[in-house]
Amino acid sequence: SPVTHLNALVNWAIDDHGVFIQWKDRLEPLAVPLGDRAANTVSKKLNLNTELYHLHNAALGYRIKGYYYRTGFENTQAAGGLTSDGHKVGGEIQTDYSGWERLDLTLGTSGAYNLVRSPGDFLGRRNVFNGGVYAQGMYQSTAQADVSLGLRYDYHRRDKHVELAGTSSLCPTVGAQGRRSEGQFSPQLGLSLRPRAGTALRTSLGRGFRAPSISEIFYQADISGILVCP
Repeated sequence: SPVTHLNALVNWAIDDHGVFIQWKDRLEPLAVPLGDRAANTVSKKLNLNTELYHLHNAALGYRIKGYYYRTGFENTQAAGGLTSDGHKVGGEIQTDYSGWERLDLTLGTSGAYNLVRSPGDFLGRRNVFNGGVYAQGMYQSTAQADVSLGLRYDYHRRDKHVELAGTSSLCPTVGAQGRRSEGQFSPQLGLSLRPRAGTALRTSLGRGFRAPSISEIFYQADISGILVCP
């Protein structure tokens, strides 16, 4: 309808290709080593996104987002025989209000749950939650200037590591990791100036927060005798 919009997006992808990380020798740098010719990996990705926006009245509107992302890969035995699957489910609710003179207000909350299922010597069985709440107000002080002030709180939680049957970690410290959580407030102050038509100057000062991905936190590998641990 004129005041309600629904968007939906579906993506599906599959990649089937060879895997090699080194050359054959100095005389044949573009040739695949004989032992790596049978190395192959297949990865599949599914992405679902929906967004509903509704304009309640001339001053109030809200949007609701939801998404699901699945990724997984499977290597042949020549490529190490590694198999891993990852899932991410999340959503966001945001409200915009412009009923006050010269002041626009935005409120929202978001959350995402990440799950990885892989061998214990790669990433293991991991559950990670990321959530946040935020508010931002923008005040039009003059016809040529806007001032915005925002505050966001982010929460990050890692569940206790669960060992998979028949697998073991390369790094001794991985199996001992328990549940961990952390949070952070992130303020932001912004200024926008329009000295003349067609020109805008913007500046902001703030503090950000980015939750690390599961692979950044837990990745472990033995690369040419060098042990990489979380």
